[in-house]
This record gives sequence, C-alpha cells and structure tokens, in this order.
Amino acid sequence: MRLGGILCVGGLLALTPAFAQNDLGGLAKAIATACPMSAAGEGISARDACADRLGKLKALQAVSNDSLVWGAATKDDYEPSHNKLTRLDGFVWRKLYLSLFAFSGTYAVEHLANGDDLLRLDAGIRPIAPEEFPYPFWHSADKWRDYQQSRQVGLLFRGGKLIAAYRNASLDPDKQFAAKTWDGNWTWEIDGQAGPGWRFTRTRCQRAIRRAPNWKAPIAPSRREAAPISAPHAIIRPIPPGPIRWSSLPIPARR
Repeated sequence: MRLGGILCVGGLLALTPAFAQNDLGGLAKAIATACPMSAAGEGISARDACADRLGKLKALQAVSNDSLVWGAATKDDYEPSHNKLTRLDGFVWRKLYLSLFAFSGTYAVEHLANGDDLLRLDAGIRPIAPEEFPYPFWHSADKWRDYQQSRQVGLLFRGGKLIAAYRNASLDPDKQFAAKTWDGNWTWEIDGQAGPGWRFTRTRCQRAIRRAPNWKAPIAPSRREAAPISAPHAIIRPIPPGPIRWSSLPIPARR
C-alpha cells in the first residue's frame, strides 16, 4: 500500500526515493540558509554564526545519529568501509567541521546502487587564516589540497540517516591555494600563548560536547581510554590506523 509517497511494508514505514529526494532538497536549502556563500567574506564572524546555526538546525538533527564518519572518498567510492575515515560526535562535527564551508544552495541527490543516497552540496572553504582550522590540516598535503580545492561536500544517507560525510565530493583542480609545510607541531603559539585558532577549537569543542543533546562518549574496541579534557593534544592526537578511525576528541565526565 502506498500513501502519499510513503510505502507501508510489514507495518513499517519506508521512504520512497521521490519522498527522500524532496526531503534531502529541503535539508540542502536549510544548510545553505544557515551557512550562505554570500556571507563567507565576513570570515571568522560568518564561521561562528554558521556553527551556531548548524548546532541548532532541526532539519539536520532529524536525520542525524549520535555520530558519523568524516573524511575523504577514494576514487568516487562513497562506501564508508572502503575509506579511511574518522568517527566524530555528530554535534561536534557540525560545529567544528561543517562550519568551515559556505554553501551556494545548489545541490544534487545521487541514488547509489546499494540504495544509499548521496546529497552533493556545492560549497567552498571559508577564507579564514589557517590558524583558525581545528588543527593543522596541512600535516597531510592531500588533506590540505582537498579542503582548499573542495567545491562540493557529500552527505551519505543510509536508511534515511546521515552516516558519513565527505570533504572531497568534487574538487576544483584549477583552484590556486597556498601550499603549507607542516613543522611537526600540532599546536601553535603566539607570544608564548596558544594561538587563537587552537584556543577557539579547544574551547568550542568542549562546549559543543557538553551541550550535545543526548551525547554519549564513543568507545572503540581498540581504544577505551579517553584523553583528559586539559590534554594539550586531546583533539588531534594521532589515531591508530584502520578503515574507520575513532576521533580523539576530549571526552568530559558527564554531569
């Protein structure tokens, strides 16, 4: 029995492709409204406003699980288990990573052979100083290039839920950007004090985690200890290799 784009199967409701596409279109527009490309030139203030809106965006909350995996897709293969991705708390990902991008409002929905839906959002990295990034992405030349040349963020949905996001759904190989050489330091100082980006990231990460609705600490089988909240490298400590890696975001005691 089919009711207005909703298919009833064995007493359960399943979204039809047409209904899902309309729903994802609404999500794409909501994200672009929260983080418009037109305001990207305002720099840090626009990033902060975007992060605040994304944290409260009900259209995104409705399709999100407690966590998701984030990173780069290899050769247009968007199956998470085939890529080296990092698992992040969903709320923290929206505030720290998705907010780095500004969105034009143009999007496309791609229905994959395995039944997943890939929402392609036309986007660009914000024109902010490298020190404002969550950590030095330039420790990897490929990662730095992906962020700088990205023109599309991909959101992967399975069963109507956001399970993965990709920073390199489409790249502009002709876009010029300043190459950076990593000096081996995960953090940086200015006049003996932690750089503004690091202070901002650590503070916002702590606040984001504490404010995340129904947040639960992710525990990976291979990593059951959490870094203390004051650990200097808690956010970007190297993670054991694997197809899907758990992030080392600092995990505060729940109160």
